[in-house]
Amino acid sequence: MLDRRRLEPVKTLPIEAADSREDERLGTDEVQLSALEHAPAFVSEDAIACIRDAGGAAVLAHPGGSLPLPTVEHLKEAGLDGIEIWHPQHGAAAVRRWREVAARLRLIECGGSDFHGTHRGAALGDMPVPERTVDLLLDAARR
Repeated sequence: MLDRRRLEPVKTLPIEAADSREDERLGTDEVQLSALEHAPAFVSEDAIACIRDAGGAAVLAHPGGSLPLPTVEHLKEAGLDGIEIWHPQHGAAAVRRWREVAARLRLIECGGSDFHGTHRGAALGDMPVPERTVDLLLDAARR
């Protein structure tokens, strides 16, 4: 998982490995979230390499409206394949910006509902994404 605030992977802790005091303080459902306070396990370039080595396509999820362009350019140079364009929190300006960036950097335009359950945000399938995106991701994974 890439934490876009740092653009570095976040190491999550299995609940059973969490400190019992932390478990009492946060509750068992929140223990994994506390891992965000710790240093990342490895840098973004290594995460991209791991994804590619495993036969996957590396996609930057929900970059939002404030991610600096040089960061995305650097990730592209490191092997980034795609970028999430369509996301429930991306307004028209963000969609336009990231589509322009994707075209310029030759990144696959991706998206999704970011569905985390009925209690939060968009419903599963609410964000339409072109069907050709699947083929483009599969092609990228084969490279």
